Amino acid sequence: MNKNKTILILNRFNNKVIFEFECNSIKECVEEAAKQKVNLGGEKLTKNPIYINAGLEWQIWITDKKIKIGCQIHTTLAWSKFTDEQISKMDRNALEFWKKWKEPILAMAKEHQKIEKE
Repeated sequence: MNKNKTILILNRFNNKVIFEFECNSIKECVEEAAKQKVNLGGEKLTKNPIYINAGLEWQIWITDKKIKIGCQIHTTLAWSKFTDEQISKMDRNALEFWKKWKEPILAMAKEHQKIEKE
């Protein structure tokens, strides 16, 4: 039987609680935050973010306007324009990772961040 626990989403700069939810996983917590349109770190989510944790070196989150890889969070536009030198300064393995995963990550972000027409 799954046991619910209280999961907190904290501001990364001051550790204040941004959102709190009783659930089974971080994924459920973030999905609920998106449903409630909670402002997470300056970004108001309008749909569930994409979360990728498939054995890659870093976890990846794709939100309405940003991509977070490991501890680096930037707009999709910024990620698309980073030079190899800028990426290599993020972490010792970052450039190798980015060269391999840049295109699929940016393609998923572009598709996810499309504004849906009614």
